[in-house]
Amino acid sequence: MSLRALDTDILSLYQRGHPVVCQHVAAHPPVDLAITVISIEEQLTGWYALLRTTTRRDHLAIAYQSLAESIPFLARFVILAYPETAICVLSNSLA
Repeated sequence: MSLRALDTDILSLYQRGHPVVCQHVAAHPPVDLAITVISIEEQLTGWYALLRTTTRRDHLAIAYQSLAESIPFLARFVILAYPETAICVLSNSLA
């Protein structure tokens, strides 16, 4: 098995049905595709921010529906953790 991790940008394009991205993703078995927990955090943070700032009821309903649809979509992928060792490596490279 050879895991391929989709970054947040590619994941978002895939969710929106971008034809080229969808074609590339479809070329791999689902068990070979992964996302990071960071991508999940970024997506959920975006939805939460939108929910907190939306004032129109129709937009709020759409945002809640999109959030609800995002959960099972994200759960289809292998989710790669962000362990302390990776955090340390990243922190050292940024210092």
